[in-house]
Amino acid sequence: MPLFKASFISKITLLLVPTMLSVSAMAVDFGQTQQLTSKGDAKEVHRLYFGDKTVKDIFPDFVTAVDLYQKAAEQGNAEAQYRIGRAYQTGEDRLQNDAQALEWYHKAADQGYAEAQYSLGVMYDLGDGVRLDAARALEFYQKAAKQGNAEAQNMLGWHYYTIASYNEAIDWYQKAAKQGNAEAHYRLGEINQEGWGVKQSYAQAIDWYTKAANLGSGSAQFTLGLMYYDGEGVYKDIATAKDLLNKACDNDYPSACHRYANLFLLQTE
Repeated sequence: MPLFKASFISKITLLLVPTMLSVSAMAVDFGQTQQLTSKGDAKEVHRLYFGDKTVKDIFPDFVTAVDLYQKAAEQGNAEAQYRIGRAYQTGEDRLQNDAQALEWYHKAADQGYAEAQYSLGVMYDLGDGVRLDAARALEFYQKAAKQGNAEAQNMLGWHYYTIASYNEAIDWYQKAAKQGNAEAHYRLGEINQEGWGVKQSYAQAIDWYTKAANLGSGSAQFTLGLMYYDGEGVYKDIATAKDLLNKACDNDYPSACHRYANLFLLQTE
């Protein structure tokens, strides 16, 4: 069974193409950019061209933008190698090529670039453009997690969680949670609610769920909403339950939409 689950982490969110700075970026001297890429300065190219808007919004010739990164990547710049890999994987402007994405990710990962290591973990975990290989996925998650990549730490937490190695799961989830990973907060809440590897504690569970819900976790909003509705570990509070379930519904959590509808109908009968 794949370590990665689409219900926990949106694949699209993980693999978004970098974004552009502002309209003023078009005024940047193209010769200056070529000079920067000749030095392999991917960070400066990124500063000049990427920001709040998509590449196509500001710079219609996306292929040229990718070419700038490719020049830096070919000179061994790990960040550029990672970004060109993302461009090939997401496939903007007919560039989609999983084999190229895999190749560039590996080059960046070999230089210790954590985001590339995590991206490779996802590809092997999902069988996305490569044969599914849970062992290799775990290997790359571990490499990225040890460098502090929160998403990889969360995935290691999930790995140990699924094999009931709760002490290891808690350790990695706590590392990810310290960096603001919502899924890690939610899982720590679940672990404390059920008493898996720790003394069962509704107070701790509510605390973790609340933090996860505030970070936008639909799973946490739904679970916490039900706890307030049922008075499980907290005082029964229908208004709070409805608010949380409504938020979970807005986060595309289908069960929350159904339960919210039932609550609303019950309250108006």
